Amino acid sequence: MGVSTKHRKFMEDDFDLEVFIKKQEKQTWYKTFHEKNQKLISALKVMIVVFAFVIAYLSYTVISYYLEVWRNNTITQRAHEVNMLAQSAESSSRAYAESMTPPPSEEARENEIPFLAEAAESKTAPPITELVMNLRNTFKNDDIVGYLKIEGTKIDFPVVQGPDNSYYLTRDLTGKDNVSGAAFMDAANDSLNLGFNTILYAHNMRDGSMFHDLRNYVDKAYYNTHSTIKFTTLLEETEWEIFSFYETTVDFNYIRTSFDSADEFNEFILSPVKERSFYDTGVEVDKNDRVLTLSTCTNRIDDTRFVVHAKLSGQE
Repeated sequence: MGVSTKHRKFMEDDFDLEVFIKKQEKQTWYKTFHEKNQKLISALKVMIVVFAFVIAYLSYTVISYYLEVWRNNTITQRAHEVNMLAQSAESSSRAYAESMTPPPSEEARENEIPFLAEAAESKTAPPITELVMNLRNTFKNDDIVGYLKIEGTKIDFPVVQGPDNSYYLTRDLTGKDNVSGAAFMDAANDSLNLGFNTILYAHNMRDGSMFHDLRNYVDKAYYNTHSTIKFTTLLEETEWEIFSFYETTVDFNYIRTSFDSADEFNEFILSPVKERSFYDTGVEVDKNDRVLTLSTCTNRIDDTRFVVHAKLSGQE
C-alpha cells in the first residue's frame, strides 16, 4: 500500500532528535562563547582603564618633575641676576669710594679692628650683606643666609637654612614644593658666626643643576681649575680653598658641627677628613682653620655621598 502525500509531508516535517541535539549543542556553544567573550571584554575594559590611569599618572609625574626642575632653574637664573646686579653695584661703589677717599695711613691700618670682631663687640646687630638682603627681598624669604659660587660650574645659587635638615630637601627658595629642593646650611650651624665645620647640602640633580658638579672632582684636572669656593655669608664675602674630596657612606660622621676643643677638631680634619681625599691637593689645614663642607648624594648606591671640604682663605 502506498503512503499518501499528506502522510509523506508529515513524515518529512517530523521531529528529528539528532538534528535537535546538534542544534542545542550549537546554541549552547554560542552562548558559552558569548559569555566568555563578555568576560574577556569586561576584563579588557578594566585593564584599559587601569593602563590609562597608570599612563596618566606617570605622565603627570614626569611632567610635574620637569616643570619643577624648570621652575627651580628659573629661580636660580633670577638669583644669578640679583647676584650680578649686586656685584656690579659694589664694584661701582668701591671704585667711586676709592676715587674720593685717600688711602689710610700706616697708623690707621695698624689700629683697624677686624669686621667680625667689631660686630661681635657691638651691641647692635651687624648689617647684612647687600646681596643676601636683596635675595631675601626678591624671594620673600628670610631663610636665605648666603650665596655659593664655584667659578666655571653650575654651583652658583643662594643658600638657605631651615628649621631642620629636611625642610628644604623638597622646597625651593620661595618655600614651595619642588623636587630640586634648595641648597641649605645644616640646621645646627650658626649662620652669623661660622664655626669649625659649616655644612651645605644640595641634591645631585640629573639635569646638571644644584650639586651635580661635585662629582667632577674625582678628576684632579677638574680640581686644578675649580679649586676655590666663594661664599657670601650674612656678614661678608668669603673665599675657601678645597683641600679634600672623597666618596663615603653616611656611617662616617663628616657632618659633625660640634667639637669640644680645637685639638679634637684638628684630629677630625687631619685623620679621617684629609686622609680620605682621592688625591693630595697640597693644601695644608689645621685646628686654626674653619672648614666649609659640601655634601650631595652619589645617585649610584643608597646612603653614599660625594663630599668636598674647603678651608677659609686668609686665616693666620
